[in-house]
Amino acid sequence: MHYQETEEYKKDQEAYEAGDRMPAEVFRVAQRWGIESKLASLDAKANTSKEAYIAKRLDNHKMVWKRAGMPCALCSVLCGKVLDLGCGTVSAFESLPAITELVGIDPALWAYTRYAPNKSARLGRTGKYLYVSGVIQNIKDEDFDVVYSFNAIDHGVDWEDVIKHCARVLKDRGYLLLGVHVSDKVRDGPHRRLTHPCNFSIEQLNSELWHNGLVKVWQEPVPNPRCSTFLSYTWAMKLKGAIDVK
Repeated sequence: MHYQETEEYKKDQEAYEAGDRMPAEVFRVAQRWGIESKLASLDAKANTSKEAYIAKRLDNHKMVWKRAGMPCALCSVLCGKVLDLGCGTVSAFESLPAITELVGIDPALWAYTRYAPNKSARLGRTGKYLYVSGVIQNIKDEDFDVVYSFNAIDHGVDWEDVIKHCARVLKDRGYLLLGVHVSDKVRDGPHRRLTHPCNFSIEQLNSELWHNGLVKVWQEPVPNPRCSTFLSYTWAMKLKGAIDVK
């Protein structure tokens, strides 16, 4: 029986979907995922100010997209109003001057604010930065120039719905930058099944992008040496009315 067919999965799904309305449930799920130990490890490696911590994360994002062969610099695409979907403790893009407004959203952000030792995690607005503990389904239509999501949507329970809402919140000719693990195999081990409850192939991902009016500009699947998945780097543009959106 696949994890998605079990009663345990249904409970986890209910907790995830209730995240923006029931912080206690997010807190419980975060504890189960071992987020506190992960954050402690990240903070120990950073061991510096919040600015240095963000700079280190930005360097890492730029490096992985460059290694994947992105035909231009990552930061050159991150302009205007940007949504960082699954931002974690803090968005890596706060220092980019071409971003006029940055919204970071993560269903576990409330829990991150409780756990992050370096206090980088926060909620609410500070200047042009807004952090929300919630889900993309609550974001208004056609409000963003860029949606960025890295290593996030495969941790959710309904990746197709997330793709649909990524398209919905983008302005016409806005960009989706998506880094996500793709595999049509169920992950090994209970921890992997819990933290990666959905599995999909590169063909399924591309079909979902197309059906939601997201046309690929560039894509590169990179093998993951640690497990039987590919990390797909995708740069897509929303072309409103170009095809029939389901």
